[in-house]
Amino acid sequence: MRELPLRARTDYLLRRFRLRPRKSLGQNFLVNEGAAQRLAQTAVAAGLPMVEIGGGLGALTVPLVESGQPLKVVEIDAALAQVLGWLTGDLPHVEVILGDFLELAPERLWPEPAVAVGNLPYLSASAILQRLWEPRAANALIIAMMQREVADRLRATTGTKAYGPLSVLARAHLSEIAVLAQLGPGSFVPAPEVRSTALKMLPCPDGPPDMELLDLALRGAFSGRRKTLLNSLKMSKNWDKETTEEVLRKAGLDGQRRGETLELAELLALGRAMARHEKN
Repeated sequence: MRELPLRARTDYLLRRFRLRPRKSLGQNFLVNEGAAQRLAQTAVAAGLPMVEIGGGLGALTVPLVESGQPLKVVEIDAALAQVLGWLTGDLPHVEVILGDFLELAPERLWPEPAVAVGNLPYLSASAILQRLWEPRAANALIIAMMQREVADRLRATTGTKAYGPLSVLARAHLSEIAVLAQLGPGSFVPAPEVRSTALKMLPCPDGPPDMELLDLALRGAFSGRRKTLLNSLKMSKNWDKETTEEVLRKAGLDGQRRGETLELAELLALGRAMARHEKN
């Protein structure tokens, strides 16, 4: 069964197990063989154990298992977990885990550094990425397919429409983001209404900066989208104008700038100034 071409295997499994893709879980199964092989080869090349998020019908699982490297496959849908078990049950280096990736203890998945790989559901891609960036998730590399809009936000530069908190978090946690593939709706079954992008992401070797300070700054600078820093901070912290101007002065920032123009270092400076004020 694993030797069948991806699209034919997907069609067979849908019929064999009488499955209907569940829109509530964002199930759009990858059937682009070239893309699946490229993602899997990039993950396998790291030579580390692997964790797959959302095994689905095995589009990535099958090429991943060919390496012989340890693989844990997380699947939230019991019916799909059964299919994955049927596909890989003869392979001792593969473990299928039924559960919600966002609720599983990181220690269950990452007892050692590993490669995280997955075709992420559109509805929960941002939440999954932020979970993957947690220090307890010992990822040496992240390979992920996601909605192109999310990928664009991850890669956005300051001052652009797509730049926002997710862009900043990506900069804080990742040292490199590279595009592996751009796919249209026809690469999935059922075809989604959006386009998709696969990214290769390398975590920062020294870990992220002070995330408490960064979170404080993000909630202040982006609480009012497209508002000036002065107005956004006033609104989020319920400060008067004089207090807000003083905090911005200590951060070395012009209150007429907007959150989407701030670099990571500037946001950290803002977070430090806000934290110092709140301690006084």
